[in-house]
Amino acid sequence: MAHRGTSKSYILRRLRQQEGLGFLADAIEAGRISSHAVGLELGWIGRPGLVGVRDGQAKQRHFLFQRLLRESARAARDR
Repeated sequence: MAHRGTSKSYILRRLRQQEGLGFLADAIEAGRISSHAVGLELGWIGRPGLVGVRDGQAKQRHFLFQRLLRESARAARDR
């Protein structure tokens, strides 16, 4: 059965197929960010409305994702 939804292999494959998102797949494989966090930030994975959600975790995930985007843009600019 093919991996889909929230599996790491599915998200990696989808990132590599999308133009310009391969750097996120590289960051996942390097252990800098989780595949689930990337899927959440890109809107590929939804989160149920939970009671007692910690806003700090969401902010941390968002800032890490934004830092990866800035690093990629800086690397592309410096080439």
